[in-house]
Amino acid sequence: MTLLRSILITLLFAASSISTMAKNVVYEKSDSVLVEYLLEQAALMPVSTNFNVHFARQLLGVKYVNYILEQTEKEQLIVDLRHLDCTTFVETVVALTITTKQGKRSFRDYCKTLQTLRYRQGVITDFSSRLHYFTDWIMDNQRIGLVEWIQGPNPPFTETKECTYTCMTRFWNKYKHLVADRSLIPEIAQCEANLRGTSFKYIPKKLLNAGKERLSCIHDGDILCMVTSAGCLDVAHLGIAVWHGNTLHMINASMIHREVTEEPKTMYEYQLTQPEQIGIIVARLNVKDVRARW
Repeated sequence: MTLLRSILITLLFAASSISTMAKNVVYEKSDSVLVEYLLEQAALMPVSTNFNVHFARQLLGVKYVNYILEQTEKEQLIVDLRHLDCTTFVETVVALTITTKQGKRSFRDYCKTLQTLRYRQGVITDFSSRLHYFTDWIMDNQRIGLVEWIQGPNPPFTETKECTYTCMTRFWNKYKHLVADRSLIPEIAQCEANLRGTSFKYIPKKLLNAGKERLSCIHDGDILCMVTSAGCLDVAHLGIAVWHGNTLHMINASMIHREVTEEPKTMYEYQLTQPEQIGIIVARLNVKDVRARW
């Protein structure tokens, strides 16, 4: 049993298991207690800590569940550290890291950070305000200085993709909120239209076996986004980069393993098992630790 699982069991007995809804946030008491526990522990750690890797490993063993953010009819900020999919896992890790580096420790501060990351310009209106396409997520958070989109050097960023961004409107009946309210479809279509024409550089699958020297542009803790061959979609999966000696791996909320895991396969080996994945794009957190001034 992982340390986090032990903590979660303790918290579940200590805290109410009834979902709490306050100020547009949906969570359980165990989530808020765990967030503040993780932030308090991280506050004692050195500035040199790679917090993305640290928090990713704290979440090892958490159950993988799809459609985490589709629990409510109204669009609300959902905080759930008991169940994660690949996107909410990355968002949770990054939000914990940013909150720590900003010198904050409260659940409220964490929620503010998570909302900023997840929603366009940090504002929740309806389903369309969520940053559904992850390249949109990167660009929105790069605009406010939280994230840097890494697209060089060349090599290894030798390939370019231009996505049509039509997946959501094309398959609208796969989305609970769009089925419930079709008036949202034109709003999603407008979001897609705003993205259309965006091209990005990526590292092709064949180069992921190149080793750390040739892939030195990828750092521990970077966000790795699996580029899909589908023309209507940008990326199909996410993880946090971690080097095992000379080989690149990822920590991810895995549909294959049904939990958060530090993938035993290298990124190259992993993508060989995923024919629709053609390479990776890379994003890096761009937040300084305020404690460096202390």
